[in-house]
Amino acid sequence: MRLARAGIFAAAFTVVLSAAPAIAEQSLADPDAEARALNLMTEFGCPVCEGQPISESDAPVAVEMRSLVRMGVARGDTDAEIRDEVAAQYGQSVRLRPGIGGGSWALWLMPLVLLALAGAAGAGILRGAAQRSRNEDGTDA
Repeated sequence: MRLARAGIFAAAFTVVLSAAPAIAEQSLADPDAEARALNLMTEFGCPVCEGQPISESDAPVAVEMRSLVRMGVARGDTDAEIRDEVAAQYGQSVRLRPGIGGGSWALWLMPLVLLALAGAAGAGILRGAAQRSRNEDGTDA
């Protein structure tokens, strides 16, 4: 008798677990909220599917991440709050579009700094060449 109960419990447990992804994949009732959730899902990469957004992945972890995004949208969280929550739970590496924060600001500013330095160096070189040209002509001796 106990064995039969254990078998029934195991079967029921299996049914519940197999239904969990389907429940998690239910779209939001509000079409605008669902569209917002789908847009946010394109910003996160599946941790097990090299660069594939969670919106396109069938991996169980991607299903969990989509559920987390939908729950945030349903709660009325802002996009930034949802991004931060997903990144906090799954790591910053899941962001396909990393934001400016922490030490990454230096990486975002580096091209501007290099451009300014190259411009200053170019201006110095041109100024020096013009000075040498004037000195050779004898106009500014």
